[in-house]
Amino acid sequence: MTASGDVSFGADGQLTRLLDVREALRSEQQAATSPGVARALETADYYLFIALSYLGYVDHLFPEQDRAFKPLTAEGAS
Repeated sequence: MTASGDVSFGADGQLTRLLDVREALRSEQQAATSPGVARALETADYYLFIALSYLGYVDHLFPEQDRAFKPLTAEGAS
């Protein structure tokens, strides 16, 4: 498939592969030997997140946001 090809063709398989790449990328980022390498891998994760969003992936760029920002519910919105 080319960049201008039909995104629905094989999108599920590609989404799965890219999620695996993202997991490996984050593992490498945690094991980075210098702050510069860690930052470069973090930047790569931003671009990977954009690619995932083209495939319909909906998640936070930073998973830690789930813990820090809870959406207000009718009960908690007083």
